[in-house]
Amino acid sequence: YTLSLHDALPISGHNVPSGVPFNRQVWLSIIVTDNAQDILFSSGQFDANNDLMDRYSEFAERDSFLFNAQATMLKADGSDASVWNAASLDNPSIKPGETRIINYRFDIPSGTTGDITVDVTLRFRSFAPYLFRDIGLDSLLPIPIIDMNTETFTITMQ
Repeated sequence: YTLSLHDALPISGHNVPSGVPFNRQVWLSIIVTDNAQDILFSSGQFDANNDLMDRYSEFAERDSFLFNAQATMLKADGSDASVWNAASLDNPSIKPGETRIINYRFDIPSGTTGDITVDVTLRFRSFAPYLFRDIGLDSLLPIPIIDMNTETFTITMQ
């Protein structure tokens, strides 16, 4: 099953995230459940450290469907950089009025009937937790999360 989400930013004035985009995270959380509340698919969830399951996670599991508009600082050779040795910025932030289409592909077990519930939330936090842990500021965790928008819809399987 392929689910296409159209992530539109109906504001004008600045990109999201704005400001210092390599610190800020804006991502989609999606959870697909069946009638029994069993999770069929999820993306944009956290690892045991409350980090997104991307390349900065200390754990092996990665979220290959993760949509995260957090920018990445890069060295001249294209590897990850710090603010002190960055040569460029890969910035996937969402521009005012822009619509992004994000496709999620997942299996629905054969024989599944009834309602499939899809919960989608556009989430924001000002800093990724790994940044605070890296500089020894664990005492400031957890970082508050703001749910910018939430949508729930149902797919009826027959």
